[in-house]
Amino acid sequence: MERVLITGANGFIGRAVTALAAKEKDWQIYRLVSGIKTSAPPLQTPNIQTVSADLRDEKQCDALIKNVQPTLMLHLAWSLEDHNFLHSDKNIQWLEISLCLLRAFKKYGGMRFIFSGSSAEYGYDQLICSENGQAVPSDLYGTCKLAFTNLGEAFCTANNIQFTCIRYFSVYGPGESHLLHAIPVAIDTLLRGERFVCRAPNNVWDYVYITDVAEATVRVMRSNFCGVVNVGGTPIPMGELFAILAGLTGGKGVLVVENKSRPGQRLVADTSVLKEKIGFSSQMDIRQGLTNTVQWWKNEFKNK
Repeated sequence: MERVLITGANGFIGRAVTALAAKEKDWQIYRLVSGIKTSAPPLQTPNIQTVSADLRDEKQCDALIKNVQPTLMLHLAWSLEDHNFLHSDKNIQWLEISLCLLRAFKKYGGMRFIFSGSSAEYGYDQLICSENGQAVPSDLYGTCKLAFTNLGEAFCTANNIQFTCIRYFSVYGPGESHLLHAIPVAIDTLLRGERFVCRAPNNVWDYVYITDVAEATVRVMRSNFCGVVNVGGTPIPMGELFAILAGLTGGKGVLVVENKSRPGQRLVADTSVLKEKIGFSSQMDIRQGLTNTVQWWKNEFKNK
């Protein structure tokens, strides 16, 4: 029985991955819920056990790994709660926490460590982001994620541990209620009939639906792939994205698009490694995914 520890299991990605991973009958899953937030929705699955620790405390990190003794670890936890998270000093703290977890993982016999990286590691100066290409982050969040990718890979190589970094691009879908990223903020604003301004309509971001993210992640966990793998979906200009959302929410009259002639940035994934090494391609059509997401938000409004 593989002992699997998932940090950040109560987050947007973590909930979806944990629910899917629970179907793996030969995995005993330990879903970590931070000691800061001890409440978590129950999962009625016999092979899932909830554990708690405050990862900011080095002693609790060590005790967690000692008690669970995972052979496989999926490290999703990171601080994304602040609207200024791209430049927050908490990124340095989470780099330190992640290194502490990795040292404990090695100390107690861990064999395979999978890290939740980010498209922010690449920066915004490339037409397409390839795992073998240049990574030049432009903010503290991407810099700290890239630092751990490099340090983690070197540490694991030196200690005979398998290391994988999954670089997620822009994840969206039902269940993301935190008003931090563009899609939930836009949907919430448009459903309220309030004015929403798109200031960078020519920015092209790569959006990947939450069920595709979960499937890709579990397949990576199941594989022996080591290295960096991009998980992306559909590149779309932000102006087009918000126009779709305005149509789905009835908010066309309150959507304002500025800077239509200004060139935009790009953050688009090369998913060749995902297809060729992991055997997976994102399945969800962007319009259908946005329709599902808006419907989830409408249901949320009804229940408030």
